[in-house]
Amino acid sequence: MSKIKVKELNNKHHLKSITNLIQKVAQNRSVSRVFTEFLEMSAITIANSLNLIRDDIWDKREKRYIEIIRSYSKEHQKLFPEMFGYLVQELEKRATTTGPEDVLGHLYYELGLSDKLRAQLFTPQNISDCMARMIIGEGIIPECGYISMAEPSCGSGVMLTSMCKAMRDIGLNYNKQLLVIATDIDIVCVHMTYLQLSLYGVPAVVIHGNSLTGEEWSRWQTPLYTLHGWQ
Repeated sequence: MSKIKVKELNNKHHLKSITNLIQKVAQNRSVSRVFTEFLEMSAITIANSLNLIRDDIWDKREKRYIEIIRSYSKEHQKLFPEMFGYLVQELEKRATTTGPEDVLGHLYYELGLSDKLRAQLFTPQNISDCMARMIIGEGIIPECGYISMAEPSCGSGVMLTSMCKAMRDIGLNYNKQLLVIATDIDIVCVHMTYLQLSLYGVPAVVIHGNSLTGEEWSRWQTPLYTLHGWQ
């Protein structure tokens, strides 16, 4: 599996840079396909780098990664690590300034990819931030030492990033005092949420499944969930 290296990228407009690279790659395929395959490959890279035992899930994801990347020219293959680098820098900037925000959901809408036929509408960041502040209140931590949060229809993860921001604003550490279980029926949403929670350092399990029927097709554990023993 190709290992992603984050380079020092001297660009203040990271999202615009990602958009430009996606459009550059999408010469003979749709923008939607390039964006979703960028998300999937990035999610697989993070997930498989944590799994030291090569099991059936690891093999399945590895084969999928190779299948995707080989469908692109060598010139275009090199642009995906650049996209990931810009994403990392943008999330790092948000984490240290405004607080965690839903960057990929914003990019999803900017690229015109939201599914209107399924009434796929994501909560605006400012409304989500307000809701999170009301939920967290004074931020009393239970005796177990952390707050658990279940999101049955997580979308791109906007409510989860808002909770992280609200916790940070009252002096709580979402890297250690928040546990997330998030679910969505759309695998693109699963990948967006998984990537953002992974890169923001949130202990979480993101499930590709149907919260109403209980069906489940895959699970994605963030690095801190695995490394800090939340299992």
